[in-house]
Amino acid sequence: MKAKQRTLGVLLFLILLAGGVFALLTLRNAREEQAASAAADGTIPLAAVSGNDLTQIVLHYQGETNTLLYTADGWTLAEDPAYHLDTSACNTMLTALSSLNAKRELSLQAGEDYGFAEPALTIEVTAAGETDTYTFGASNTMTGDLYVRKNNSDVIYTVSGTKAACFELTRAELFGAFNPAGLTASEIEVVSYTLADGETVTLKANSEPAAESGGCQGIPPQTSTRRRWMPSSRLSAPMSRHRQQMPTRRCMVLRLRWSQQRSQQPMAQ
Repeated sequence: MKAKQRTLGVLLFLILLAGGVFALLTLRNAREEQAASAAADGTIPLAAVSGNDLTQIVLHYQGETNTLLYTADGWTLAEDPAYHLDTSACNTMLTALSSLNAKRELSLQAGEDYGFAEPALTIEVTAAGETDTYTFGASNTMTGDLYVRKNNSDVIYTVSGTKAACFELTRAELFGAFNPAGLTASEIEVVSYTLADGETVTLKANSEPAAESGGCQGIPPQTSTRRRWMPSSRLSAPMSRHRQQMPTRRCMVLRLRWSQQRSQQPMAQ
Protein backbone atom coordinates (compact mmCIF):
# COMPACT_ATOMS: atom_id res chain seq x y z
CA MET A 1 0.00 0.00 0.00
CA LYS A 2 2.81 2.38 0.93
CA ALA A 3 4.62 1.51 -2.29
CA LYS A 4 1.55 2.49 -4.34
CA GLN A 5 1.26 5.78 -2.46
CA ARG A 6 4.91 6.56 -3.14
CA THR A 7 4.42 5.76 -6.82
CA LEU A 8 1.37 8.03 -7.01
CA GLY A 9 3.30 10.78 -5.23
CA VAL A 10 6.18 10.51 -7.70
CA LEU A 11 3.79 10.59 -10.65
CA LEU A 12 2.01 13.65 -9.24
CA PHE A 13 5.35 15.39 -8.73
CA LEU A 14 6.41 14.61 -12.31
CA ILE A 15 3.09 15.93 -13.65
CA LEU A 16 3.45 19.16 -11.69
CA LEU A 17 7.06 19.50 -12.84
CA ALA A 18 6.09 18.98 -16.47
CA GLY A 19 3.32 21.56 -16.12
CA GLY A 20 5.73 24.09 -14.65
CA VAL A 21 8.26 23.51 -17.44
CA PHE A 22 5.53 23.89 -20.06
CA ALA A 23 4.35 27.17 -18.47
CA LEU A 24 7.91 28.52 -18.44
CA LEU A 25 8.44 27.60 -22.09
CA THR A 26 5.14 29.22 -23.06
CA LEU A 27 6.07 32.41 -21.23
CA ARG A 28 9.51 32.50 -22.81
CA ASN A 29 8.06 31.99 -26.30
CA ALA A 30 5.55 34.79 -25.72
CA ARG A 31 8.34 37.14 -24.64
CA GLU A 32 10.42 36.19 -27.66
CA GLU A 33 7.47 36.86 -29.96
CA GLN A 34 6.90 40.25 -28.32
CA ALA A 35 10.58 41.11 -28.72
CA ALA A 36 10.53 40.05 -32.36
CA SER A 37 7.39 42.11 -32.97
CA ALA A 38 8.95 45.15 -31.29
CA ALA A 39 12.10 44.74 -33.36
CA ALA A 40 10.04 44.54 -36.55
CA ASP A 41 8.11 47.71 -35.68
CA GLY A 42 11.13 49.52 -34.28
CA THR A 43 12.09 50.65 -30.80
CA ILE A 44 13.32 54.20 -31.46
CA PRO A 45 10.45 56.60 -30.62
CA LEU A 46 9.62 59.18 -33.28
CA ALA A 47 6.13 60.22 -32.18
CA ALA A 48 3.87 59.50 -29.21
CA VAL A 49 0.87 61.74 -29.87
CA SER A 50 -2.10 61.71 -27.52
CA GLY A 51 -5.60 62.36 -28.76
CA ASN A 52 -6.02 64.87 -25.93
CA ASP A 53 -3.14 66.95 -27.29
CA LEU A 54 -3.58 66.63 -31.05
CA THR A 55 -5.04 69.62 -32.88
CA GLN A 56 -4.21 68.98 -36.55
CA ILE A 57 -2.46 66.77 -39.09
CA VAL A 58 -1.33 68.28 -42.39
CA LEU A 59 -0.77 65.84 -45.23
CA HIS A 60 1.38 66.74 -48.25
CA TYR A 61 0.83 63.89 -50.70
CA GLN A 62 0.72 63.64 -54.50
CA GLY A 63 0.75 67.41 -54.92
CA GLU A 64 -2.14 67.97 -52.50
CA THR A 65 -2.21 69.61 -49.10
CA ASN A 66 -4.98 68.46 -46.77
CA THR A 67 -5.27 69.85 -43.25
CA LEU A 68 -7.17 67.60 -40.85
CA LEU A 69 -8.38 69.52 -37.81
CA TYR A 70 -9.11 67.46 -34.71
CA THR A 71 -11.39 68.51 -31.86
CA ALA A 72 -13.67 66.82 -29.38
CA ASP A 73 -16.39 66.97 -32.05
CA GLY A 74 -14.34 64.98 -34.54
CA TRP A 75 -12.41 65.64 -37.75
CA THR A 76 -12.76 68.58 -40.15
CA LEU A 77 -10.98 69.37 -43.41
CA ALA A 78 -9.70 72.95 -43.05
CA GLU A 79 -9.63 73.55 -46.81
CA ASP A 80 -13.30 72.53 -47.10
CA PRO A 81 -15.13 72.35 -43.75
CA ALA A 82 -18.24 70.84 -45.36
CA TYR A 83 -16.24 67.94 -46.79
CA HIS A 84 -17.29 64.63 -45.26
CA LEU A 85 -14.11 62.96 -44.01
CA ASP A 86 -13.65 59.26 -43.42
CA THR A 87 -13.52 59.19 -39.62
CA SER A 88 -12.07 55.70 -39.51
CA ALA A 89 -9.15 56.66 -41.77
CA CYS A 90 -8.40 59.75 -39.67
CA ASN A 91 -8.54 57.77 -36.44
CA THR A 92 -6.11 55.26 -37.93
CA MET A 93 -3.62 58.09 -38.47
CA LEU A 94 -3.95 59.15 -34.85
CA THR A 95 -3.36 55.57 -33.73
CA ALA A 96 -0.23 55.35 -35.91
CA LEU A 97 1.12 58.61 -34.46
CA SER A 98 0.52 57.46 -30.90
CA SER A 99 3.39 54.96 -31.22
CA LEU A 100 5.45 55.76 -34.31
CA ASN A 101 8.81 54.04 -33.84
CA ALA A 102 11.89 53.76 -36.04
CA LYS A 103 14.10 50.74 -36.58
CA ARG A 104 17.46 52.40 -37.14
CA GLU A 105 19.09 55.79 -36.72
CA LEU A 106 21.56 56.89 -39.40
CA SER A 107 23.72 59.92 -40.01
CA LEU A 108 23.12 61.92 -43.17
CA GLN A 109 25.84 60.99 -45.65
CA ALA A 110 26.88 63.39 -48.39
CA GLY A 111 26.07 62.11 -51.85
CA GLU A 112 23.53 59.57 -50.66
CA ASP A 113 20.03 59.79 -52.13
CA TYR A 114 17.41 59.29 -49.46
CA GLY A 115 14.55 60.63 -51.57
CA PHE A 116 14.06 63.80 -49.56
CA ALA A 117 14.51 66.10 -52.58
CA GLU A 118 11.12 64.85 -53.83
CA PRO A 119 9.56 63.19 -50.78
CA ALA A 120 6.80 60.67 -51.22
CA LEU A 121 4.95 62.04 -48.20
CA THR A 122 5.32 64.84 -45.66
CA ILE A 123 3.31 65.05 -42.44
CA GLU A 124 3.03 68.02 -40.11
CA VAL A 125 1.64 67.10 -36.70
CA THR A 126 0.56 69.75 -34.21
CA ALA A 127 0.01 68.57 -30.65
CA ALA A 128 0.26 70.39 -27.31
CA GLY A 129 1.10 73.60 -29.16
CA GLU A 130 4.14 72.16 -30.94
CA THR A 131 4.48 71.12 -34.59
CA ASP A 132 6.72 68.29 -35.79
CA THR A 133 7.37 67.54 -39.45
CA TYR A 134 8.01 64.01 -40.71
CA THR A 135 9.38 63.65 -44.22
CA PHE A 136 9.17 60.20 -45.82
CA GLY A 137 11.69 59.66 -48.59
CA ALA A 138 12.69 56.66 -50.68
CA SER A 139 12.63 53.04 -49.60
CA ASN A 140 15.71 50.97 -48.93
CA THR A 141 16.12 48.57 -51.85
CA MET A 142 17.44 45.81 -49.59
CA THR A 143 15.02 45.94 -46.64
CA GLY A 144 12.01 47.78 -48.05
CA ASP A 145 12.09 50.17 -45.09
CA LEU A 146 11.44 53.88 -45.61
CA TYR A 147 13.84 56.70 -44.86
CA VAL A 148 12.31 59.32 -42.56
CA ARG A 149 13.62 62.66 -41.38
CA LYS A 150 12.10 64.54 -38.44
CA ASN A 151 12.07 68.36 -38.49
CA ASN A 152 14.62 68.40 -41.35
CA SER A 153 17.46 67.31 -39.06
CA ASP A 154 20.63 65.58 -40.24
CA VAL A 155 19.55 62.40 -38.48
CA ILE A 156 17.92 59.82 -40.74
CA TYR A 157 15.64 57.08 -39.49
CA THR A 158 14.29 53.95 -41.11
CA VAL A 159 10.76 52.73 -40.46
CA SER A 160 8.75 49.78 -41.66
CA GLY A 161 7.44 50.27 -45.18
CA THR A 162 3.87 49.94 -43.90
CA LYS A 163 4.11 52.85 -41.45
CA ALA A 164 3.27 55.49 -44.05
CA ALA A 165 0.40 53.60 -45.72
CA CYS A 166 -2.38 55.08 -43.57
CA PHE A 167 -1.23 58.64 -44.42
CA GLU A 168 -0.94 58.10 -48.17
CA LEU A 169 -4.44 59.32 -49.00
CA THR A 170 -5.59 61.95 -51.48
CA ARG A 171 -8.57 64.17 -50.75
CA ALA A 172 -10.82 61.91 -52.77
CA GLU A 173 -9.61 58.92 -50.76
CA LEU A 174 -10.24 60.81 -47.51
CA PHE A 175 -13.93 61.12 -48.36
CA GLY A 176 -16.22 59.11 -46.12
CA ALA A 177 -19.35 57.71 -47.72
CA PHE A 178 -22.52 58.64 -45.87
CA ASN A 179 -26.28 58.75 -46.25
CA PRO A 180 -27.26 62.44 -46.06
CA ALA A 181 -30.89 61.95 -45.04
CA GLY A 182 -31.28 58.34 -44.05
CA LEU A 183 -32.55 57.44 -47.51
CA THR A 184 -33.53 54.01 -48.70
CA ALA A 185 -33.39 52.77 -52.28
CA SER A 186 -37.18 52.81 -52.58
CA GLU A 187 -37.26 56.57 -51.92
CA ILE A 188 -35.00 57.52 -54.84
CA GLU A 189 -37.09 58.23 -57.90
CA VAL A 190 -34.76 59.91 -60.40
CA VAL A 191 -30.98 60.02 -60.73
CA SER A 192 -29.14 62.36 -63.08
CA TYR A 193 -25.39 62.22 -63.60
CA THR A 194 -22.87 63.72 -65.99
CA LEU A 195 -20.29 61.63 -67.83
CA ALA A 196 -16.72 62.71 -68.51
CA ASP A 197 -17.62 63.75 -72.07
CA GLY A 198 -20.32 66.12 -70.81
CA GLU A 199 -23.29 63.89 -71.60
CA THR A 200 -26.03 63.99 -68.95
CA VAL A 201 -27.88 60.75 -68.29
CA THR A 202 -31.19 60.71 -66.42
CA LEU A 203 -32.45 57.44 -65.01
CA LYS A 204 -35.95 56.89 -63.68
CA ALA A 205 -37.00 54.12 -61.33
CA ASN A 206 -39.85 52.16 -62.85
CA SER A 207 -41.90 49.62 -60.91
CA GLU A 208 -43.11 46.57 -62.78
CA PRO A 209 -44.84 43.38 -61.66
CA ALA A 210 -42.62 40.44 -60.79
CA ALA A 211 -43.49 36.76 -60.98
CA GLU A 212 -46.53 35.71 -58.96
CA SER A 213 -45.95 33.64 -55.86
CA GLY A 214 -48.08 30.55 -55.47
CA GLY A 215 -51.08 30.85 -53.15
CA CYS A 216 -52.45 28.37 -50.67
CA GLN A 217 -55.94 26.99 -50.70
CA GLY A 218 -58.39 29.82 -50.27
CA ILE A 219 -55.64 32.48 -50.64
CA PRO A 220 -55.10 34.06 -54.07
CA PRO A 221 -51.57 34.26 -55.51
CA GLN A 222 -49.57 37.33 -54.45
CA THR A 223 -48.16 39.69 -57.05
CA SER A 224 -44.99 41.58 -56.12
CA THR A 225 -43.22 44.42 -57.89
CA ARG A 226 -39.61 45.12 -58.67
CA ARG A 227 -37.78 48.34 -59.54
CA ARG A 228 -35.75 48.77 -62.70
CA TRP A 229 -33.70 51.80 -63.74
CA MET A 230 -34.29 53.03 -67.26
CA PRO A 231 -33.44 56.19 -69.21
CA SER A 232 -36.30 58.63 -68.80
CA SER A 233 -36.41 59.18 -72.58
CA ARG A 234 -37.36 55.58 -73.29
CA LEU A 235 -39.13 54.01 -70.32
CA SER A 236 -40.67 51.35 -72.54
CA ALA A 237 -37.27 49.90 -73.48
CA PRO A 238 -35.33 47.90 -70.90
CA MET A 239 -31.80 48.90 -70.01
CA SER A 240 -28.78 46.73 -70.59
CA ARG A 241 -27.49 45.01 -67.49
CA HIS A 242 -24.44 47.22 -67.00
CA ARG A 243 -26.55 50.38 -67.14
CA GLN A 244 -29.03 49.21 -64.53
CA GLN A 245 -26.43 49.63 -61.81
CA MET A 246 -26.62 52.76 -59.71
CA PRO A 247 -24.05 55.29 -60.96
CA THR A 248 -21.23 56.44 -58.74
CA ARG A 249 -20.23 59.63 -60.57
CA ARG A 250 -19.39 62.66 -58.48
CA CYS A 251 -21.86 64.95 -60.31
CA MET A 252 -25.32 63.76 -59.25
CA VAL A 253 -28.73 65.30 -58.74
CA LEU A 254 -31.30 63.22 -56.86
CA ARG A 255 -35.05 63.73 -56.78
CA LEU A 256 -36.59 61.78 -53.95
CA ARG A 257 -39.99 60.18 -53.51
CA TRP A 258 -41.02 60.48 -49.88
CA SER A 259 -43.52 58.17 -48.19
CA GLN A 260 -46.64 59.74 -46.69
CA GLN A 261 -45.59 58.71 -43.18
CA ARG A 262 -42.31 60.59 -43.45
CA SER A 263 -41.96 64.35 -43.26
CA GLN A 264 -39.90 65.88 -46.02
CA GLN A 265 -36.45 66.99 -44.91
CA PRO A 266 -33.82 68.88 -46.86
CA MET A 267 -30.72 66.96 -47.90
CA ALA A 268 -27.45 67.82 -46.18
CA GLN A 269 -25.18 69.96 -48.28
